[in-house]
Amino acid sequence: MERRSTFIRDLLVKILLIAIFLFLLMYLFPMPNLTPFYSAIFNNNIQTMKDAAEDYYTVKMMPTEDGKSVKMTLKEMEEKKLIIPFVDKDGKTCNKTKSYVKVTKDGDEYVLKVSLTCSDESNYIVERIGCHNFCPNGTCDENKTIAEVVPKEEDKKVVCETDDEGVITVKVPTGEYITEYEYKKVTDNSKWVTGEWTNTKVTENETTKLESTRTQYTGQKKVTANTTLYEQIAYGYNDKWTIGNWQDNKETETSTKKLHDTRTLYTGQKKVVTSETLYKHVKYGVKENWTIGNWVNEKEKETDTHKLYSSRNLYTGDKLEKVNVTKYQFTKTKYTLEKTVTNKSKTCTDWIKDTNWYTSKPASTDSKEYGSSYNSRSTSTWTLIQSSYKSYSVMPTYVTTNGVRYKYELVSKQENPNCGSNCSTNKIIYFYNVYKENVKTEYQYYYRNCSIASSISVDTKVVYKAADANTYITQGYKLVSKVVEDTIWQESTTAPTNYEYTGKTETKSTDKYVSLGKWVLSKAALGEYTYNMRTAVQYKYADLTRTKYIIDTKWTKSKTPETGYEYTGETKTNTSTSYVDLGKWVTSKTALGEYTYNIKTKTQYRYKTLTRTRYIKDTIWTTENVARSGYELTGNKKTTTKTTYVDLGYYVNSKSELKDYTYNVTTRTQYRYKYLQKDSSVEYKWVKEKENAGEGWTKTGKTRKTFVQTGYKTETRTTRRNSQKY
Repeated sequence: MERRSTFIRDLLVKILLIAIFLFLLMYLFPMPNLTPFYSAIFNNNIQTMKDAAEDYYTVKMMPTEDGKSVKMTLKEMEEKKLIIPFVDKDGKTCNKTKSYVKVTKDGDEYVLKVSLTCSDESNYIVERIGCHNFCPNGTCDENKTIAEVVPKEEDKKVVCETDDEGVITVKVPTGEYITEYEYKKVTDNSKWVTGEWTNTKVTENETTKLESTRTQYTGQKKVTANTTLYEQIAYGYNDKWTIGNWQDNKETETSTKKLHDTRTLYTGQKKVVTSETLYKHVKYGVKENWTIGNWVNEKEKETDTHKLYSSRNLYTGDKLEKVNVTKYQFTKTKYTLEKTVTNKSKTCTDWIKDTNWYTSKPASTDSKEYGSSYNSRSTSTWTLIQSSYKSYSVMPTYVTTNGVRYKYELVSKQENPNCGSNCSTNKIIYFYNVYKENVKTEYQYYYRNCSIASSISVDTKVVYKAADANTYITQGYKLVSKVVEDTIWQESTTAPTNYEYTGKTETKSTDKYVSLGKWVLSKAALGEYTYNMRTAVQYKYADLTRTKYIIDTKWTKSKTPETGYEYTGETKTNTSTSYVDLGKWVTSKTALGEYTYNIKTKTQYRYKTLTRTRYIKDTIWTTENVARSGYELTGNKKTTTKTTYVDLGYYVNSKSELKDYTYNVTTRTQYRYKYLQKDSSVEYKWVKEKENAGEGWTKTGKTRKTFVQTGYKTETRTTRRNSQKY
């Protein structure tokens, strides 16, 4: 029986020690503040949904009617493989039906709302998007996604980092949103180009103008019999241009090879994002440190973690002195004052409409009180301010100047005697009477009838100082009584509450014990303070602190920790991004499809080649054995048998240039025109608010909001206590 009772006693002692240990552990190592970490998890999850929505929705998938919406739940996003499943701060999955993304058409823009509900936390973000965010020319490509429409804002996300020592660093970007306006500049590159001489007269217009004309001459030469003639031939060429295939290299143009066309080809990459969730496990160790405390007056109970380190005796006492003591007399006097007060109370009826008209609100009296107006009217009268006002033009009947209206009444008109036969203006003089409008505004007000009742009462004041009593007397109160309730003597000159110093004092010589006022470590240190000696004992204790620290940290793919490790509840997602090439070139960005990352372009060229075929354009016989310009001698010749005439074969610009060809002269008129080649270029750019866009730039009406980051706001939190040694 005795052994059983001993076992129960030992068991109870162990349970008590365990409870004390747990209590001290909870006191010394409170839970770290993980609010920034939890907020970062929720923010990252909602940003993941937003990024997936921006990559998924194209312009043609958005609602077309104002106020209409398209919606997709978190469950649908996971089924479409837009995101991988994620968990909240407690390791639980979020509500897949209450969490959603929604795009709503709002005028020329769209509103993207992302709502996330996880356990007991629910919140949402809203972002406005529109074509002005990404289309400088104001048109939208229906195959572009929201991610391309809205500028990426990863730099605005909260960054949460935790090191191996448990220190959490939260970095929140700081900056501001600025408004930018789109500007357009149209540059006119049109120019006049002078054409060749032509025999055809063209009708002139805005783009075709005659620049000059000229007269040309041609004739014949008289050739007598037995004259040798030489054959000359002028060749013409038929040009045929053949368009070749597209090629990457640019060639130098020649007279027989010209650039026919160019085109831009596109290729790109598709972004492939893979994610892996890792779980944080830590291994803890414990460090023990004894800390010596300060001296205390009370003896404390010792435990395994609280031991007596040292003790000491202290001494203090008094010394005897003969001193003169001065005491001061104070009295407590009660002052009672009264004042007769007349009280007035006002009673009024409900509000009544006054049918009279007033130019301003009547003054209220004790029997009649006026309120706000309920009606108004305005009447106008005209006052003659000028007669026979002279004007050289017809005046309108009514003219308003600086808020005042004037009326012009025609009295007469006459011809201007100073205007002669060559006078083109001010022929007629008009005379007017000028009137000024006087506007009178009247109002009707609410009123109510009132009556005043009076009553008399006595106000009593009780004070304990003469100065306070005199203050009330100046306010009309009468002193009713003055009674001394108490008289005391004291060494202090400070009057107790409700007491006043009478001016009387008394001084007596007496023995007095004066205290040392401190404790000393030995009797010898008391000196002359040996009367009424007193002793005390002080104690100094040492306390054991156990500091928990992290020995090792591991990130694993499993939520179950290894032996000796604990799961912290912290997770992170390692996201790797790779890009897959399209593998071919296409002729438009639309044809890239989902391969819209790292877009590359190249220019291809297509040339046309000239094939020239020669033919005989003209044949002439001349007396010259030298080929004319544009002609070739064939080597053929003949001798004339009679007098004949040989054509010059071309036109010259003057008769003197005809030389021997002066027979049967004919003329022709030629025209040379200049032609307007219209050309213009359009440039677009975004300009910050209040900045000057420059000369020639005009607003297109489009605006956008741009986030300008200036830095980070950093907050550091420590999740464990640093160990201390003494």
